[in-house]
Amino acid sequence: MRRSLSSLILALILVAAASSQAAAPFVFEFAGGDVLSGELAGLGATALRLKPSIAPTVTLEVPLAKVTGFGRPTVDSLPPRSDLDSLVLRDGARLNGRFVGIEGAQVRFDAEGVGTVRLPFDLVESIVKSGLSPSGRLGAADRFQVATRSGSVLFGNLTAEGSATLVVSGVDVSSRLSADAVASILFPEPQTAATPYSKGVIVVNVELANGSILSGTGAELKGSQLSFLLAGKQSVSVPLLSVARVSFGETGAFASSKQVLLWSAFADLSGGGERDNTRAVLSEGLGAAWKIVELESREVSADFKAKLLASRALVIPEPENYDADSVELGAALKPLLADYLAKGGTVVLLGATGGSLSLYAEAGLIELTEAGSVWGDEYLSWTAAAPAAYRKGVDAEFPSLNATYLYAAAAATPATPFAEYDGMSAILLRKVGRGRVVVMGFDYYEIKDGAARALVNAILAE
Repeated sequence: MRRSLSSLILALILVAAASSQAAAPFVFEFAGGDVLSGELAGLGATALRLKPSIAPTVTLEVPLAKVTGFGRPTVDSLPPRSDLDSLVLRDGARLNGRFVGIEGAQVRFDAEGVGTVRLPFDLVESIVKSGLSPSGRLGAADRFQVATRSGSVLFGNLTAEGSATLVVSGVDVSSRLSADAVASILFPEPQTAATPYSKGVIVVNVELANGSILSGTGAELKGSQLSFLLAGKQSVSVPLLSVARVSFGETGAFASSKQVLLWSAFADLSGGGERDNTRAVLSEGLGAAWKIVELESREVSADFKAKLLASRALVIPEPENYDADSVELGAALKPLLADYLAKGGTVVLLGATGGSLSLYAEAGLIELTEAGSVWGDEYLSWTAAAPAAYRKGVDAEFPSLNATYLYAAAAATPATPFAEYDGMSAILLRKVGRGRVVVMGFDYYEIKDGAARALVNAILAE
């Protein structure tokens, strides 16, 4: 068969582009803050090997415990395509592809860039078909909730009948429908929390260029493929060319992460406002080795979960524009944040006031009462209970900001005051599990050294 000149040129361009991308070096980030460009030469359970661009004949072997992650600067993770189904796991991982059906107590899913995976029900949170939006849970959490394209919502057990029919068995009636008729499936909450990884295991988090976010163990480099156990259960391989970023972390140990999630859903987003200043404080104070990831959406989505579980700290800037239903949003956040804190994560609440106080109570973080505020150049003082790690680089007395809110914590959620003004708390710490909730009354409408350093210290402290 003869090929046209235009198709031949196109093929040559694609080959050249693929070769160029394959040759593009990775940027490796290390726990000590160092950054090095080079080629990935090998990856195993405990270490990776790389050839630095500055010395390509040298091969370095680095323990995974000392590696934050690596990525290709020329490859960015894209938003999920609207023509693909989305499967979300309970650890926050998200696969994009095609829902095939049910096999016993497993979901069969053809994941784009990964291949066919089979995952137990207790690891899956939801499936949403292409072009559709997820529905909130309407019934009891111990049953499947199946929404159809026609608008019906079915509750009960979920089984397969043959290769193309799903059966939803309710208390009084059973319904049969094809996989194509399904709009979304919410899976029952497991009676005991699914824990696919043992404590201390090195977990790999993989962001693909198609928007999928995967998590697993036992990562290996096999030729040009990155292989690992998805959710610790299913063996998968993805081409390195499809990878936007890979990061590593020890389960239950967020201290190794150099990522902060800035959730600015209710913040002032205007240029030079509180959100911008908070981000500037974090970027400048933490340094270039840290990654500040921002989400503006109010939805507690799979993307939110995945980014949270990869972050050392969740920082919520002053919620100046808060107008959400605290009960509903708090209920969505509560189990996720409880798990995050239990594993050692840090949540930093900035300039909490008004309705946001009820959200933080509903989310199980802390119950606060506004005791007052400081609006001028008054000075705050550290308390005797404040550890050195929180006070590092900050004077014993340091100036308040344009707006500094002062609080009292409820007896139901006791917290230790670290900084005060006239007996009222500007900085408090509440320990939850292995994690921390840090309350700071600063709005960061302006930046002053003391308050800026205190925020950075709150993230770095353990």
